[in-house]
Amino acid sequence: MKDTKKPGIFKLLAMSNGGVHGVLLNLYEKYYEAKNNPIRRHYLTSYQFLLDMVLKDPNNCSSISGEWRHLVTSIVTTVTLVLSRHHPGGPLPDGTIITQSFDMLSSLFSLPNVYNLLGNSVTPLLRTLSVMTSPIEDMTSSDGFVTSSQSETVRQVEKVLRLLLKDCQSPEFLPIVQFNDLELDDRYKSCTRLPLSSKDLLRTVRSVEGAYWYLSSKKSSFNMTSSFNMTSSNNMTSSNESTTSCEEDLMIQNTAIHTLLRSDDNEARLLLGTLDHISDLDISLINTIDDPNIRDWGEVDTDEIQYCGIATDAVRPYLIDSDPLIRRTAYRVANNILRSGTGKSFVKSCFNSEQSIDNIIPFAMIGSPEKAPPRATLNSTVKLSHPSLLTMCSCDVLRYLLPLATLRPELLEKVLGPVLHDLISSFPDYKPLLSSLFMGEVVEHPRIKHLQSTQFLSNKPIDKSGVRYNNFSWLELDWLDMCKAAIKLCQYTSALLYLELHVEELDDAKQLTRSQGLSSNADTQELLLEIYLNLKCSDAIYGTQCNTESSKLKIYSYQHRWYDLITFSDLTGDRTHLLTAVKHTTPSILLPTLLSSQSPVTEDHYESAWRNSVWDLTLTTEHGLHGNIYSSLLGLKTQSLETAALHVERAQRDSRDLNPHDHFVFIQLLNEISSAINKQTRPMRSSFDYSKWEVLYKCRSVLTGVTGDNNVNVLLDCARAARRSCEFYPATRYLRQGMAEDLSAQQSLVLQSEQCKLEWAAGERRVALRHLNTLLDSKSSAGIIPNRHELLITKADWLTETNTEFPSDIMGKYLEEAVRWCQEEGDSDKATLGNAHLKLALFADEQFKIQDQYFNSTEYKAELAILEKTEKDLAVITTTGNKKRNPKQYSTFHMQVRQDKNKMDKRKEERVEYLLITVRNYISSLKLNSYSLENDLIVFRLCSLLFDNANIEELCDMAVEEVPQIPTYKLLPPMYQLAARLGTSGNLNDLVIKLITKTAREHPFHVLPILFALKNAQLDCKYIKGSKHLSNDARTVQSKDILKTLMKESALKKIITDMEKLTDAYVEWANYDLKKDPAYQMAARSSTLKIPSTLKITKIKDIESFPLLTLEIPVRCDGNYSSNLLSVVGFNTEYQTPGGVNLPKVTFALCSDGVIRKQLVKGNDDMRQDAVMEQVFNVANQLLSKNQLTHHLSMRTYKVLPLSQRSGLVEWCENTIPIGLYLVGRGRDGAHLKYRPKDTKSSDVRAILKACRDKSEAKLTMEYKRQCEKFKPVFRHYFSENFQNPTEWYKQKCNYTYSLATTSIVGHIVGLGDRHVQNILIDKATSELIHIDLGVAFDQGQLLHIPEKVPFRLTRDLVDGLGITGTEGTFRRSCEHVMRVLKENKELLFAIIEVFIHDPLFNWCINDTTTDTSKEQHDSPKSDEESQDNSNNQAQRVLGSLKRKLEGIEEGVVLGVEGQINHLIRKAQDPANLSRIFVGWQAWI
Repeated sequence: MKDTKKPGIFKLLAMSNGGVHGVLLNLYEKYYEAKNNPIRRHYLTSYQFLLDMVLKDPNNCSSISGEWRHLVTSIVTTVTLVLSRHHPGGPLPDGTIITQSFDMLSSLFSLPNVYNLLGNSVTPLLRTLSVMTSPIEDMTSSDGFVTSSQSETVRQVEKVLRLLLKDCQSPEFLPIVQFNDLELDDRYKSCTRLPLSSKDLLRTVRSVEGAYWYLSSKKSSFNMTSSFNMTSSNNMTSSNESTTSCEEDLMIQNTAIHTLLRSDDNEARLLLGTLDHISDLDISLINTIDDPNIRDWGEVDTDEIQYCGIATDAVRPYLIDSDPLIRRTAYRVANNILRSGTGKSFVKSCFNSEQSIDNIIPFAMIGSPEKAPPRATLNSTVKLSHPSLLTMCSCDVLRYLLPLATLRPELLEKVLGPVLHDLISSFPDYKPLLSSLFMGEVVEHPRIKHLQSTQFLSNKPIDKSGVRYNNFSWLELDWLDMCKAAIKLCQYTSALLYLELHVEELDDAKQLTRSQGLSSNADTQELLLEIYLNLKCSDAIYGTQCNTESSKLKIYSYQHRWYDLITFSDLTGDRTHLLTAVKHTTPSILLPTLLSSQSPVTEDHYESAWRNSVWDLTLTTEHGLHGNIYSSLLGLKTQSLETAALHVERAQRDSRDLNPHDHFVFIQLLNEISSAINKQTRPMRSSFDYSKWEVLYKCRSVLTGVTGDNNVNVLLDCARAARRSCEFYPATRYLRQGMAEDLSAQQSLVLQSEQCKLEWAAGERRVALRHLNTLLDSKSSAGIIPNRHELLITKADWLTETNTEFPSDIMGKYLEEAVRWCQEEGDSDKATLGNAHLKLALFADEQFKIQDQYFNSTEYKAELAILEKTEKDLAVITTTGNKKRNPKQYSTFHMQVRQDKNKMDKRKEERVEYLLITVRNYISSLKLNSYSLENDLIVFRLCSLLFDNANIEELCDMAVEEVPQIPTYKLLPPMYQLAARLGTSGNLNDLVIKLITKTAREHPFHVLPILFALKNAQLDCKYIKGSKHLSNDARTVQSKDILKTLMKESALKKIITDMEKLTDAYVEWANYDLKKDPAYQMAARSSTLKIPSTLKITKIKDIESFPLLTLEIPVRCDGNYSSNLLSVVGFNTEYQTPGGVNLPKVTFALCSDGVIRKQLVKGNDDMRQDAVMEQVFNVANQLLSKNQLTHHLSMRTYKVLPLSQRSGLVEWCENTIPIGLYLVGRGRDGAHLKYRPKDTKSSDVRAILKACRDKSEAKLTMEYKRQCEKFKPVFRHYFSENFQNPTEWYKQKCNYTYSLATTSIVGHIVGLGDRHVQNILIDKATSELIHIDLGVAFDQGQLLHIPEKVPFRLTRDLVDGLGITGTEGTFRRSCEHVMRVLKENKELLFAIIEVFIHDPLFNWCINDTTTDTSKEQHDSPKSDEESQDNSNNQAQRVLGSLKRKLEGIEEGVVLGVEGQINHLIRKAQDPANLSRIFVGWQAWI
């Protein structure tokens, strides 16, 4: 190319100061301002000149003074804009420009890995290319529209795509829209992998293909996640592995689900039913308010630019309308908007912020804009639905919409929010009239547009105070009427938000608390109940306080308490829900008579009929949902497949009027009917909650009968699901239906075994046992039934529960027999054999505990005392010669001593025997089973048994021989405790060394940091002047020996050398005294300071041999950690400190992926108890995750890594804020001052209560209550501030409630104290709570100078965040669920915590520690020697307290779960307890 062909390019370079992005933006402007095609080619040639320069030598990019990425994205964006004019209805550039554009793309995409540079620009390009391959209909030539041949275009598109897709490898999915003439895979596999931002993903999932692939990829990643790493999702990593945040990911997922729900693609929607990770709550919270085709554009600079973005989104669908007049009008409107002054600013804003502008691409931006329609004046006769409302706006962009809105009035609905905002902000006097018009429409004919506009206005600040509550005042709305309107529109999260605003207004007017306002209003309670019932929130309905007859009927129906519903309906005379109950309970034999006696046929009749396979109803001409389901099943039964398919389609349309959850259920139901019609086999998810998905299970059973497939497995799955939900009647019907089929012997036995379990669950225990015995005694059972071992184990469980046989018989006849049966089956199924060993081990362990408890009981001590006294008496008789004088007495005493000794010896032998059986089978289970949750937990119990009984030689011999055969990855959970036993484990010490060494070889990144913490126990003394270096103990010596052994291996030498270098630098930096640093003394607390250059951490560079220490490394069973190591490149020379007694340092680590991650380096602070507590939290999470009622509940954890005895490293909790910082700030910017500026300040309340500390308890409590009246809670505003979307607002409040409940109960069990407002963080993305500074645990808070009398923090602000139901409903029920799970696993939990507490290292930190805000109340720390002397007593005290809590003993009284939770909640909120807590705890917040 000659230079003469590129006039003006150097001038443009000079104008933009050499910036490539500026050059291309100027070229883009010039291109569209050009009057004809030759001039346009001139500027496009300039583009090609830039590209040619780079292609010849990429280093030339520096001569243009810009980034290669900016060059690529800018070229692709502008070429996309050029090609987009080749769109149906758009002016067509000449062929030269099109060819030139494709040549540029082909040249660009021929470069390697160019897809990594495309970013947001690729999505609009792909869409434009897709449109170009579609047929272009004839247009009127006078409007500049012509017909074009497609063959050459398709060829060029294909060439470009093949170049682009040649080597895509990055992790995010982007589906390519359909290309009719390309040889791509099937429609759901035509995808490429490209780096996508959250906005790209959100846009992608709005297509069916995009939603399908996004959810499929999420499903795959979810299913591949090992249960071992289930807690890793809770880690506070700042990794940027995903381009989306948790909040954005939730929005994308909900949008994808919504897309599939609303699509007509059966296969796509069927996917939803197979995604186990999509919870019922996710389905219930699908937000149908937001128009998926319109963004809010809230990130732009001005309101007018936001209006422009929303307007262009609203106009876009009309560009491809079937009516040519609508198309032309839409292009005219779009052109006027984008060529206006505001439109140009909008376009530039999109370019400058690198936002995707695919909404602009279809628009033809030619010439100058027309003059906007003149502005009119608002009057009382106008209607909000009439297009004339647009003429009253002050913004030209909105008035430009008038021509299109006149033809398509529904356009006004899409922009009503901006219109109202423009009118009220420009003309405040319009507010009363607009409010009246708005509420008039809401009451008479509520529409989605009313909720959309309300949401839009609530996101716009009404003043500069930052108080979002004021944002709801744009219109004068009746929130109760808004709530009722939202319920009519099935927008239940919006309804809940409006109801909370209504209650808040009532409370402010009457000076009541929100819970009082709710309890005093029956209408509000009824509305709240209806909302929660439709949100399928089973726990929340208990907080509504509804006691009316109608509410009870609704609750009975929701909970499937059919017989209660029938009884109560009969008593009250309310027949509303009676037929619903009848169709679930009436025997099939009676139903035809009942249905024939009633006319006309209604939807309830149709539902009752198809549920019970009654096919002789008289069909009506018009069908609803159930009528169409009935007709489709009837058509399937009579082989009228076309009729059946027709009714399925009609039913799918009818289901769209249901709430999101019910709509989702019926989608699965109808798709399964459709699959039966098409004779297709579909994957069926079986993990549905039966109570919520009962209709789907019922349909499956009916389909089995209709199709005659004899699918016993489906019926068996239905019966199991019903039994687990205690729905015994339907479970029996499913089994009866299955047994009526033509069964094989094996199928019959499987159904009979399920029948046994059903009988036992229903309380018919004798019948169940007899039935089970019949199965086991059958001569052919062992050869036919595939799960004989399960029946043996089941019988053992039942006999143990009823205490009907001796433990030795149960173990020998059933459990050991189950193991033998599995062994005879061979090694084909190791998991089955491993589970049998586990069941035997657990049973033997229970018997061992009984024996062990006996030898520690007062009964044994009394018997032993009697035996010793008898022996003394016998000795006296022997020595005094009375043996011959009184032989009868001697004989009696001698026999008594012998019998007592034999009895005790026998029990000791039984204890050892049960111990050996337990340990042997635990080991066998661990060796055989693949990783499972039980393995992770029983390994702690195995460690406890081995170390507590190391004096038994036979046990030690067994352990030395068999424990090393356990896969090393199963030994990782207790590795910290194993390492702590070095040098202290007696006969097992060599075994411990062997296990640690072997595990370190295979999993160095998990084990080596633990060894270095032991090796460097005294390293702090090296960096603290005047400190005394103590002699190394056995643990330190042996850890050094292990490291020396490992250093001899070439694969580990570099890792150990680098880790020693890094940990030494960390310890030096942790012990650096900031108080003696002049730079720190001069700087403000929040300032960023420089790390002294003399410190070793500043010299750390390129540590590539192991990952960042604060990252949670997923465990690899094969020990292969060679790929994807996220290592440390270096450390930023700057640091910060959050303050505190010991001034920890926030350090910035630069990682190999280019991301800077924060780490908290702490010195003069023992981090080992924090590490132990995080382990306990992880164990609790695992227990909760395996229970159906608590699988969504968990403690948020973070990684704590002890570096030495007095220093450690903590993973920084990104995107969090202490609740105290949000609520009270630093005295001037907290939520309390923002929302209640007239209340007493928190600092003043603290001073007043501190001054009253010496008063009597009654007076102090009275003063505390008085101050609370002057300091009202405000934490509810946190959610409305940060989550404007009602659906997201509700989901975040649920997350917060679940998190508060879980942390409260788990914290109470482990005795977690010192929960002041700076020690509890809240995640800004998920609203989950994170507890930090865990140094006061195991009830140490009760031993402080000012004891803590509350079980957990449940102050008024925390309760305020729970919503209008307060602690009732979801919070209380979640607490009960957590407590119940912990109680059910109390023996396992007790054993695990016992291992932690008896950890020798744990004794170093069991004493009081000085914390940040409560230092005034702590005693000075004790020495290690004093702590060691008291360790046994402290451990026994802690274990006793833990045991009492898990047994429900509170203050000496045994309580059930409900009673215990009620007691704890009342105790936590008791003003008498809160008033006595140390003022630094800030109990009034």
